[in-house]
Formats: sequence, structure tokens, C-alpha cells
Amino acid sequence: MIGYAHAAGTREGIRDDIRVIAQYFSVEENRLHEALLHIQKARRPEILLLQNPNQEAKVTAASFYSSAWSRAYSSIANPVGQVHRDYHYQVIFTALAALAEVGCKQMRVDHPTLGEMWTRC
Repeated sequence: MIGYAHAAGTREGIRDDIRVIAQYFSVEENRLHEALLHIQKARRPEILLLQNPNQEAKVTAASFYSSAWSRAYSSIANPVGQVHRDYHYQVIFTALAALAEVGCKQMRVDHPTLGEMWTRC
């Protein structure tokens, strides 16, 4: 059983592959967009777990976490561009723990700063 941990957004905004993810997990695209937007705008780090209703699917679950472009991250990244490893450990390990709880044995993690890196801002 495979699980993916994805950043909810990029420097440009919400992920651009929402349509594919929504179809794969049988979720309305609009609802997924709103959920990821909420994660990015929340004042504290957020996690969203999607489980696949298809028992035969290769990917069992996906978790989404507040990215380095989220409001939660920007509230602690002072000065802007400073990387806070503790933040990334918290959200990524929580996302992985959620995947493990639903039975994922193999996991893939997206880089938390999808899009242009902070150091290039």
C-alpha cells in the first residue's frame, strides 16, 4: 500500500494537479481546492488525509500539509527566507504518521517548498 505526502500549495498558489488527484480519490475538485486553500491560509499548520475508496488502487492514501508558502509558515519565517526545520519536521512527520495509520507501507514525500525556493525570493 502506497501513500503520498504532498505540499498543499506552491509559490504560485494551490497545487495545479488538483483535477487528477480529485478524480483518483473520487472527491469533488471544488471541495479539494477549498480544503487545500484552507490549509494554505490557516494560521497553524494543517494536515488533510484522503483515503482511496477503491481497494484495488495502487495509491491507498494521500496526505496534504501546509507548505513553505502557507500563512502558517510565513508567520514563523522571520526573516522571510529563513528555513525552519522544526516546522517541516512537524508537518511532514504528521503527514507520514497519518499515512501509516491507514496502513501505507511505502511512502513518498514532496519537497515542502514546491515552486521557487525561498532563497531566490
